[in-house]
Amino acid sequence: MLVGKAKTVLGSLGNEALDAHMERHTMLFYGLHAYPFGVGLTIARLKDAGMVQTIRDWLWNGKGKSLMEFTGFHPYEIVAEYEGPAGIGLRGGGAVIGTAFRYMALKQENAPPDVLDSERQEMVKALRNIWVIHVITGIPHGIARGAMLLKPLNQGEPPFPHPQVNIVPLFDENGEPLPKEKNNGCDRADNSHGLLPEGLWYWQDSCSKDQLVGWVAAMATLYDASKDDQTVDQALVSQLEQVACNVGAGLREKQKFRAVDGNTYEYDLVIMDADGRPTLHHDLNPSSLDGTYFPPDSPFFNVFNAVMAIGILKGLYHVCGDEELRAFLYDELIGRRGYLDRIEASDATDYIYMGAKTNFSNVNMIAIALFLNIYFEGDEVIASRMRRFMENRWWDVKGVLQSAKNLKQPYFYALYEAMTDKGSSDERTNEVARLLLSFTLDPYTDEQRINCDDEEIANKKCIAIDGRPSLHFKMLPTEGISPLQPKHLTPR
Repeated sequence: MLVGKAKTVLGSLGNEALDAHMERHTMLFYGLHAYPFGVGLTIARLKDAGMVQTIRDWLWNGKGKSLMEFTGFHPYEIVAEYEGPAGIGLRGGGAVIGTAFRYMALKQENAPPDVLDSERQEMVKALRNIWVIHVITGIPHGIARGAMLLKPLNQGEPPFPHPQVNIVPLFDENGEPLPKEKNNGCDRADNSHGLLPEGLWYWQDSCSKDQLVGWVAAMATLYDASKDDQTVDQALVSQLEQVACNVGAGLREKQKFRAVDGNTYEYDLVIMDADGRPTLHHDLNPSSLDGTYFPPDSPFFNVFNAVMAIGILKGLYHVCGDEELRAFLYDELIGRRGYLDRIEASDATDYIYMGAKTNFSNVNMIAIALFLNIYFEGDEVIASRMRRFMENRWWDVKGVLQSAKNLKQPYFYALYEAMTDKGSSDERTNEVARLLLSFTLDPYTDEQRINCDDEEIANKKCIAIDGRPSLHFKMLPTEGISPLQPKHLTPR
């Protein structure tokens, strides 16, 4: 869908089965997963196995009715536990794009007032949550990995099914940050100094660049959906603008790191935390590789970090509109430092795809960063250069099986439609419809699925969980693979 030029890509199919299927997905998402505060949450456990069928009955037969109206159960009486706040930025923030675009599309299509009002409420819930994840950190430029409720937002609701909480103070009695060794996120008490209701929220710190890019994508699209909409409280939009300005200002600040040559230099594009330390995966500066820093005059250049940094700053600038942020992005990074030129250089370090060792989280992160880079860019020369990168080094990389085009992810297809200037194709549209229809309507949960057990792996032959007989595998070299990760297996 291209909002503004009003083209609903899948709408041209006239596929009633797909329309009904996606409407049921919408019911599931807003009625259960995003019900608490407008951002999609993963469900850790349901109250009992029978609740799956209860949910399915509602989705197939409860058209026009809420979950509680149809089943008699409040969502919190069905869900035994939502997962914690650790990954909400990427998974939940990245999904907010859909909420914002859905609202804009419904407005443009002159949807019935009750439909539009319902979607507006979902959009506003997500908009309010952006304020929460900022102010809960208690620092001027902070942003949480995610925040989670301790009790329901609305009075009279059942207890909120949050996970077990293990609050770690930011500092010990001597003022030293905790934990002593920085990790990838601890449960923290609300640090908003009274800006949020007491006892309502807790959060996780150590916001990494994957969480940040998801939150920024949410900010930029929510901004477009809500700005100057007289049915939306514009004070919420002003709060959103302030959050974007504050986070952008933090990324401009310089922090000291010791580089590989043993000397200490100052670097910007660093995500800082409420305990005064950089977050574990803090680095957006292309002079860094996973927290290892190279001297500023080094030829080393991390393409991934550069694309992420430009995209995140572009999304923040789109919302904030601050001149200092504009100058930092366009005059400093793209101008004086030549980030676009260095991204295109043949000797730059590009690890988006690494064959069978590809980290697909990187593919997902860069997808959102590219969307921010291209969709929110007003200079067509700059946009075209990043679009060329998107087409040739993310979407369809020559000779790379793992390219986004081949990964059967409707989310990637949707982002691609928003970025490409090649127009839509019947082949791509039909493939998206096929993929969407293949997704089940079960609740989104983290479920361990083991295709091949240890004995089958040892024999290099197994029966897959989908019943495919006799999968044969060959072992790939494991040099350089973290001992914490499984050995890689690929079908012959």
